[in-house]
Amino acid sequence: MKKVRILAPFPPPLNGHSYMALKTKEILEREFAVSEINLFIKSPKVFMSLLNIIRLLIDSFTVKTTYLTISETLWGNIKDLLFYTILYFQRHRVIVHLHGGSIKKELWNKYPILFKVNKFFLSDFKAVIVSSKSHKKIFDFLPEKKIHDIENFTDDEFKITKEKLNLKLDDKKIKILYCSGMRKLKGYHNLLKAYKMLPDDCKNKVQIDFVGPFEDPAENISFNKQIKNLENIKCHGFITDSIKIELFHQAHIFCFPSLYNEGQPVSIIESLYSGCAIIASKSDGTCDMLDSDSCYFYEKNDIKKLSEHIEFLIKNDVEIKKMIIRNVEFSKRFSKDLFSKKITELIEL
Repeated sequence: MKKVRILAPFPPPLNGHSYMALKTKEILEREFAVSEINLFIKSPKVFMSLLNIIRLLIDSFTVKTTYLTISETLWGNIKDLLFYTILYFQRHRVIVHLHGGSIKKELWNKYPILFKVNKFFLSDFKAVIVSSKSHKKIFDFLPEKKIHDIENFTDDEFKITKEKLNLKLDDKKIKILYCSGMRKLKGYHNLLKAYKMLPDDCKNKVQIDFVGPFEDPAENISFNKQIKNLENIKCHGFITDSIKIELFHQAHIFCFPSLYNEGQPVSIIESLYSGCAIIASKSDGTCDMLDSDSCYFYEKNDIKKLSEHIEFLIKNDVEIKKMIIRNVEFSKRFSKDLFSKKITELIEL
Protein backbone atom coordinates (compact mmCIF):
# COMPACT_ATOMS: atom_id res chain seq x y z
CA MET A 1 0.00 0.00 0.00
CA LYS A 2 1.33 3.42 -0.97
CA LYS A 3 2.51 5.42 2.05
CA VAL A 4 1.37 9.03 2.36
CA ARG A 5 2.54 11.48 5.01
CA ILE A 6 0.38 14.41 6.12
CA LEU A 7 1.86 17.53 7.72
CA ALA A 8 -1.01 19.65 8.97
CA PRO A 9 -2.58 21.18 12.11
CA PHE A 10 -5.01 18.67 13.62
CA PRO A 11 -7.61 19.54 16.27
CA PRO A 12 -7.70 20.57 19.02
CA PRO A 13 -8.10 23.48 18.65
CA LEU A 14 -10.78 23.14 15.99
CA ASN A 15 -10.96 25.66 13.16
CA GLY A 16 -11.64 25.45 9.42
CA HIS A 17 -8.02 24.56 8.64
CA SER A 18 -7.66 21.82 11.25
CA TYR A 19 -11.14 20.46 10.45
CA MET A 20 -10.27 19.99 6.77
CA ALA A 21 -6.89 18.48 7.69
CA LEU A 22 -8.63 15.88 9.86
CA LYS A 23 -11.21 15.07 7.19
CA THR A 24 -8.51 14.79 4.51
CA LYS A 25 -6.59 12.35 6.71
CA GLU A 26 -9.72 10.22 7.22
CA ILE A 27 -10.34 10.12 3.47
CA LEU A 28 -6.76 9.19 2.57
CA GLU A 29 -6.66 6.44 5.20
CA ARG A 30 -9.20 4.51 3.11
CA GLU A 31 -6.75 4.18 0.21
CA PHE A 32 -3.25 4.66 1.60
CA ALA A 33 -1.02 3.92 4.57
CA VAL A 34 -1.05 7.33 6.26
CA SER A 35 1.39 8.79 8.78
CA GLU A 36 0.83 12.22 10.31
CA ILE A 37 2.83 15.05 11.80
CA ASN A 38 0.66 17.45 13.79
CA LEU A 39 1.67 21.07 13.24
CA PHE A 40 -0.34 22.25 16.25
CA ILE A 41 2.67 21.96 18.55
CA LYS A 42 2.06 21.33 22.24
CA SER A 43 4.43 22.22 25.07
CA PRO A 44 7.35 21.88 25.40
CA LYS A 45 7.34 23.53 21.96
CA VAL A 46 11.08 23.39 21.24
CA PHE A 47 11.25 19.68 22.06
CA MET A 48 8.08 18.89 20.06
CA SER A 49 9.37 20.88 17.07
CA LEU A 50 12.64 18.94 17.10
CA LEU A 51 10.70 15.69 17.42
CA ASN A 52 8.62 16.61 14.33
CA ILE A 53 11.81 17.31 12.35
CA ILE A 54 13.33 13.96 13.40
CA ARG A 55 10.13 12.12 12.44
CA LEU A 56 10.09 13.93 9.09
CA LEU A 57 13.65 12.83 8.35
CA ILE A 58 13.04 9.20 9.39
CA ASP A 59 9.77 8.94 7.44
CA SER A 60 11.42 10.25 4.29
CA PHE A 61 13.02 6.83 3.64
CA THR A 62 9.63 5.12 3.14
CA VAL A 63 7.06 7.80 2.24
CA LYS A 64 6.03 8.05 -1.41
CA THR A 65 4.01 11.29 -1.20
CA THR A 66 4.01 14.14 1.30
CA TYR A 67 0.87 16.30 1.70
CA LEU A 68 1.50 19.58 3.51
CA THR A 69 -0.97 22.37 4.35
CA ILE A 70 0.50 25.86 4.05
CA SER A 71 0.56 28.50 6.79
CA GLU A 72 -0.19 32.14 5.92
CA THR A 73 1.63 33.77 8.86
CA LEU A 74 5.24 34.96 8.75
CA TRP A 75 6.58 32.47 11.28
CA GLY A 76 4.36 29.74 9.91
CA ASN A 77 5.77 30.26 6.43
CA ILE A 78 9.33 30.19 7.78
CA LYS A 79 8.45 26.87 9.43
CA ASP A 80 7.12 25.62 6.08
CA LEU A 81 10.39 26.61 4.41
CA LEU A 82 12.26 24.47 6.93
CA PHE A 83 10.08 21.51 5.94
CA TYR A 84 10.62 22.34 2.23
CA THR A 85 14.38 22.21 2.81
CA ILE A 86 14.20 18.81 4.52
CA LEU A 87 11.95 17.53 1.72
CA TYR A 88 14.05 18.99 -1.09
CA PHE A 89 15.31 15.63 -2.36
CA GLN A 90 11.71 14.39 -2.44
CA ARG A 91 10.39 17.60 -3.98
CA HIS A 92 8.74 15.90 -6.97
CA ARG A 93 6.55 13.94 -4.54
CA VAL A 94 5.34 16.89 -2.43
CA ILE A 95 1.79 18.28 -2.63
CA VAL A 96 0.96 21.50 -0.78
CA HIS A 97 -2.55 22.71 0.03
CA LEU A 98 -3.48 26.37 0.62
CA HIS A 99 -6.78 26.70 2.49
CA GLY A 100 -6.77 30.50 2.76
CA GLY A 101 -6.31 33.30 0.27
CA SER A 102 -4.13 35.90 2.00
CA ILE A 103 -0.59 34.58 1.62
CA LYS A 104 0.32 36.63 -1.46
CA LYS A 105 -1.22 39.94 -0.36
CA GLU A 106 -0.39 39.76 3.34
CA LEU A 107 2.96 37.97 3.23
CA TRP A 108 4.74 37.52 -0.09
CA ASN A 109 4.06 41.06 -1.37
CA LYS A 110 5.46 42.46 1.88
CA TYR A 111 8.56 40.26 1.92
CA PRO A 112 9.85 39.83 -1.68
CA ILE A 113 12.84 37.75 -0.58
CA LEU A 114 10.51 35.36 1.25
CA PHE A 115 8.44 35.06 -1.93
CA LYS A 116 11.53 34.20 -4.00
CA VAL A 117 12.52 31.44 -1.59
CA ASN A 118 8.97 30.03 -1.62
CA LYS A 119 8.91 30.21 -5.42
CA PHE A 120 12.20 28.29 -5.61
CA PHE A 121 10.77 25.34 -3.69
CA LEU A 122 7.16 25.40 -4.95
CA SER A 123 8.25 25.42 -8.60
CA ASP A 124 9.61 21.88 -8.23
CA PHE A 125 6.80 20.39 -6.16
CA LYS A 126 4.39 17.85 -7.62
CA ALA A 127 1.26 19.98 -7.17
CA VAL A 128 -0.45 22.83 -5.35
CA ILE A 129 -4.08 22.63 -4.19
CA VAL A 130 -6.29 25.69 -3.69
CA SER A 131 -9.88 25.71 -2.49
CA SER A 132 -11.07 28.35 -4.92
CA LYS A 133 -10.46 29.03 -8.62
CA SER A 134 -9.57 32.68 -8.04
CA HIS A 135 -6.73 31.62 -5.74
CA LYS A 136 -4.91 30.01 -8.66
CA LYS A 137 -3.48 33.45 -9.43
CA ILE A 138 -1.55 33.32 -6.14
CA PHE A 139 0.62 30.69 -7.84
CA ASP A 140 0.74 32.31 -11.28
CA PHE A 141 4.47 31.50 -11.45
CA LEU A 142 3.60 27.79 -11.78
CA PRO A 143 2.38 25.90 -14.87
CA GLU A 144 -1.42 25.75 -14.75
CA LYS A 145 -1.41 21.94 -14.84
CA LYS A 146 0.29 21.93 -11.42
CA ILE A 147 -2.48 23.97 -9.71
CA HIS A 148 -5.62 22.11 -8.71
CA ASP A 149 -8.76 23.65 -7.23
CA ILE A 150 -10.61 21.26 -4.91
CA GLU A 151 -13.64 22.61 -3.08
CA ASN A 152 -14.21 21.90 0.61
CA PHE A 153 -17.15 20.11 2.21
CA THR A 154 -18.56 19.57 5.68
CA ASP A 155 -20.26 16.86 7.75
CA ASP A 156 -23.56 15.40 6.55
CA GLU A 157 -25.08 16.18 9.97
CA PHE A 158 -25.43 19.78 8.79
CA LYS A 159 -27.80 18.73 5.99
CA ILE A 160 -31.19 19.94 7.14
CA THR A 161 -34.21 17.62 7.08
CA LYS A 162 -37.51 18.62 5.45
CA GLU A 163 -39.17 18.74 8.88
CA LYS A 164 -36.62 21.18 10.30
CA LEU A 165 -36.65 23.22 7.11
CA ASN A 166 -40.43 23.64 7.38
CA LEU A 167 -40.13 24.67 11.04
CA LYS A 168 -37.59 27.31 10.06
CA LEU A 169 -39.76 28.63 7.23
CA ASP A 170 -42.73 28.96 9.62
CA ASP A 171 -40.75 30.73 12.37
CA LYS A 172 -41.67 34.43 12.54
CA LYS A 173 -38.62 35.47 14.58
CA ILE A 174 -35.74 36.03 12.13
CA LYS A 175 -32.62 34.34 13.49
CA ILE A 176 -29.18 35.51 12.37
CA LEU A 177 -26.12 33.40 13.11
CA TYR A 178 -22.46 34.39 13.35
CA CYS A 179 -20.18 31.35 13.76
CA SER A 180 -16.43 31.86 13.60
CA GLY A 181 -13.52 32.91 15.79
CA MET A 182 -14.41 35.90 17.96
CA ARG A 183 -11.58 38.13 16.83
CA LYS A 184 -11.88 41.53 15.19
CA LEU A 185 -10.48 40.52 11.81
CA LYS A 186 -13.41 38.11 11.55
CA GLY A 187 -15.74 41.12 11.78
CA TYR A 188 -18.04 40.07 14.62
CA HIS A 189 -18.01 43.64 16.02
CA ASN A 190 -19.26 44.96 12.64
CA LEU A 191 -22.33 42.74 12.87
CA LEU A 192 -23.14 44.18 16.29
CA LYS A 193 -22.70 47.73 14.95
CA ALA A 194 -24.97 46.89 12.00
CA TYR A 195 -27.65 45.62 14.39
CA LYS A 196 -27.51 48.86 16.38
CA MET A 197 -28.14 50.82 13.17
CA LEU A 198 -31.41 48.97 12.49
CA PRO A 199 -34.77 50.71 13.05
CA ASP A 200 -36.42 49.66 16.32
CA ASP A 201 -39.19 47.72 14.55
CA CYS A 202 -36.54 45.57 12.84
CA LYS A 203 -34.58 45.02 16.04
CA ASN A 204 -37.70 43.58 17.63
CA LYS A 205 -38.10 41.01 14.84
CA VAL A 206 -34.59 39.60 14.92
CA GLN A 207 -32.36 37.48 17.16
CA ILE A 208 -28.59 37.30 16.62
CA ASP A 209 -26.52 34.38 17.94
CA PHE A 210 -22.75 34.81 18.17
CA VAL A 211 -20.86 31.50 18.31
CA GLY A 212 -17.12 31.05 18.69
CA PRO A 213 -14.25 31.32 21.14
CA PHE A 214 -12.51 34.58 22.07
CA GLU A 215 -8.71 34.63 21.82
CA ASP A 216 -8.42 37.84 23.85
CA PRO A 217 -10.09 37.82 27.32
CA ALA A 218 -10.33 41.63 27.23
CA GLU A 219 -12.37 41.45 23.99
CA ASN A 220 -14.63 38.88 25.61
CA ILE A 221 -15.33 41.15 28.59
CA SER A 222 -15.82 44.21 26.37
CA PHE A 223 -18.24 42.47 23.99
CA ASN A 224 -20.35 40.99 26.76
CA LYS A 225 -20.64 44.43 28.35
CA GLN A 226 -21.86 45.85 25.03
CA ILE A 227 -24.61 43.24 24.64
CA LYS A 228 -25.58 43.02 28.33
CA ASN A 229 -28.83 44.95 27.89
CA LEU A 230 -29.62 43.76 24.36
CA GLU A 231 -32.14 40.97 24.86
CA ASN A 232 -32.10 39.95 21.18
CA ILE A 233 -28.33 39.30 21.17
CA LYS A 234 -26.78 36.13 22.57
CA CYS A 235 -23.08 35.25 22.82
CA HIS A 236 -22.67 31.48 23.20
CA GLY A 237 -18.87 31.22 23.15
CA PHE A 238 -17.48 27.75 22.44
CA ILE A 239 -20.25 25.14 22.07
CA THR A 240 -20.64 21.44 21.36
CA ASP A 241 -21.12 20.16 17.80
CA SER A 242 -24.73 19.17 18.46
CA ILE A 243 -25.68 22.66 19.70
CA LYS A 244 -23.82 24.23 16.78
CA ILE A 245 -25.75 22.11 14.26
CA GLU A 246 -29.03 23.01 15.95
CA LEU A 247 -28.25 26.74 15.80
CA PHE A 248 -27.43 26.43 12.08
CA HIS A 249 -30.69 24.57 11.47
CA GLN A 250 -32.66 27.28 13.27
CA ALA A 251 -30.92 30.21 11.59
CA HIS A 252 -32.60 32.04 8.72
CA ILE A 253 -29.55 34.14 7.87
CA PHE A 254 -25.87 33.31 8.22
CA CYS A 255 -23.65 36.40 8.45
CA PHE A 256 -19.99 36.20 7.47
CA PRO A 257 -18.50 39.70 7.99
CA SER A 258 -14.82 38.71 7.75
CA LEU A 259 -12.13 41.31 7.00
CA TYR A 260 -9.72 38.63 5.72
CA ASN A 261 -9.25 37.63 2.09
CA GLU A 262 -10.89 34.29 2.79
CA GLY A 263 -10.29 30.96 1.12
CA GLN A 264 -13.34 28.69 1.22
CA PRO A 265 -14.79 28.93 4.73
CA VAL A 266 -16.25 25.69 6.03
CA SER A 267 -18.83 27.69 8.02
CA ILE A 268 -20.35 28.97 4.76
CA ILE A 269 -20.71 25.39 3.52
CA GLU A 270 -22.31 24.50 6.87
CA SER A 271 -24.79 27.34 6.35
CA LEU A 272 -25.63 26.11 2.82
CA TYR A 273 -26.19 22.55 4.07
CA SER A 274 -28.40 24.00 6.82
CA GLY A 275 -30.53 26.07 4.48
CA CYS A 276 -29.56 29.63 5.39
CA ALA A 277 -29.72 32.84 3.43
CA ILE A 278 -26.24 34.40 3.50
CA ILE A 279 -24.82 37.89 3.94
CA ALA A 280 -21.05 38.03 3.45
CA SER A 281 -18.23 40.48 2.94
CA LYS A 282 -16.57 40.24 -0.46
CA SER A 283 -13.38 38.21 -0.80
CA ASP A 284 -11.99 36.10 -3.62
CA GLY A 285 -12.97 32.86 -1.93
CA THR A 286 -16.53 33.78 -0.93
CA CYS A 287 -17.25 35.33 -4.33
CA ASP A 288 -16.09 32.11 -6.00
CA MET A 289 -18.30 30.01 -3.74
CA LEU A 290 -21.50 32.03 -3.89
CA ASP A 291 -23.55 34.09 -6.33
CA SER A 292 -26.11 36.87 -6.03
CA ASP A 293 -28.94 34.35 -5.68
CA SER A 294 -27.34 32.65 -2.68
CA CYS A 295 -25.70 35.62 -0.94
CA TYR A 296 -25.99 39.37 -0.37
CA PHE A 297 -22.44 40.70 -0.68
CA TYR A 298 -21.00 43.94 0.66
CA GLU A 299 -17.55 45.53 0.76
CA LYS A 300 -15.45 44.78 3.83
CA ASN A 301 -16.07 47.23 6.70
CA ASP A 302 -19.13 48.77 4.98
CA ILE A 303 -21.26 48.49 8.11
CA LYS A 304 -24.02 50.65 6.65
CA LYS A 305 -24.49 48.29 3.70
CA LEU A 306 -24.41 45.28 6.03
CA SER A 307 -27.17 46.85 8.11
CA GLU A 308 -29.17 47.65 4.96
CA HIS A 309 -28.98 44.03 3.81
CA ILE A 310 -30.20 42.82 7.19
CA GLU A 311 -33.03 45.36 7.23
CA PHE A 312 -34.12 44.43 3.71
CA LEU A 313 -34.31 40.73 4.51
CA ILE A 314 -36.16 41.33 7.78
CA LYS A 315 -38.77 43.35 5.86
CA ASN A 316 -38.93 40.86 2.97
CA ASP A 317 -39.24 37.41 4.46
CA VAL A 318 -40.28 36.05 1.04
CA GLU A 319 -36.73 36.79 -0.15
CA ILE A 320 -35.28 34.94 2.84
CA LYS A 321 -37.42 31.89 2.08
CA LYS A 322 -36.38 31.91 -1.59
CA MET A 323 -32.70 32.02 -0.63
CA ILE A 324 -33.13 29.31 2.00
CA ILE A 325 -34.73 26.88 -0.46
CA ARG A 326 -32.25 27.77 -3.19
CA ASN A 327 -29.22 27.30 -0.91
CA VAL A 328 -30.28 23.82 0.19
CA GLU A 329 -30.12 22.79 -3.47
CA PHE A 330 -26.96 24.82 -4.13
CA SER A 331 -25.16 23.04 -1.26
CA LYS A 332 -24.90 19.85 -3.35
CA ARG A 333 -22.00 21.48 -5.19
CA PHE A 334 -19.80 21.04 -2.08
CA SER A 335 -19.50 17.29 -2.02
CA LYS A 336 -17.37 15.04 0.16
CA ASP A 337 -17.40 12.41 -2.61
CA LEU A 338 -16.06 14.90 -5.16
CA PHE A 339 -13.36 16.14 -2.76
CA SER A 340 -12.36 12.52 -2.03
CA LYS A 341 -12.20 11.60 -5.72
CA LYS A 342 -10.06 14.61 -6.70
CA ILE A 343 -7.55 14.42 -3.86
CA THR A 344 -7.14 10.65 -4.13
CA GLU A 345 -6.56 10.84 -7.88
CA LEU A 346 -4.00 13.62 -7.40
CA ILE A 347 -1.99 11.61 -4.89
CA GLU A 348 -2.11 8.53 -7.12
CA LEU A 349 -0.62 10.42 -10.11
